[in-house]
Amino acid sequence: MRRIRAEIERRRQANEFTPWTEAYVDYKEFYKTRDAVSVADDVGFPRIADAVNTLCGSEYKRFQESWFVPSVMRQWYGDRYRVWFPKLAIGGKAVANGWNNRLSDDGTYIYEYNEDADLVDPVGDGDPNDIRITFAKSADPVTRIQAYRFVGVFRRISNSEDGTRKRYQRIETVFPIHRTPCLPIHR
Repeated sequence: MRRIRAEIERRRQANEFTPWTEAYVDYKEFYKTRDAVSVADDVGFPRIADAVNTLCGSEYKRFQESWFVPSVMRQWYGDRYRVWFPKLAIGGKAVANGWNNRLSDDGTYIYEYNEDADLVDPVGDGDPNDIRITFAKSADPVTRIQAYRFVGVFRRISNSEDGTRKRYQRIETVFPIHRTPCLPIHR
């Protein structure tokens, strides 16, 4: 602790110290002028609706589902993509209805299974149509605030033999933002 204080004082004297005053990034302001969400942004959305509204230019109030196709996205992509909001496991244990979702350390894979039931997924192994724009819910390591963060676009690449465990691979780290006007434009 003494070394940290000494380094802070040294930097203050050299006019090189900028104190940390805010951990919260206002996602609305952050994405106001951007044309895509990126893993590198590391911006949290407090609710599922906030992430979908930012991504689609929509005005949804709330969602209960953790994966779905927003109706407003169908005009651009049909049913090609789903948005997915997995809650990441904490300490290796599931936090949402037994669903254990783990993001690999390098962020390129998600492993999913249900701890409470032998759920068999009807979608085939490595289904190329199972592509998910993914916002994982986790706690910020500094502030401990829970939020949904964009972790990439993932495609399911395999299931376990019995269909109870799934593995997804990240195929994109950026996804475009579509902005649609709230009211029709009259000419």
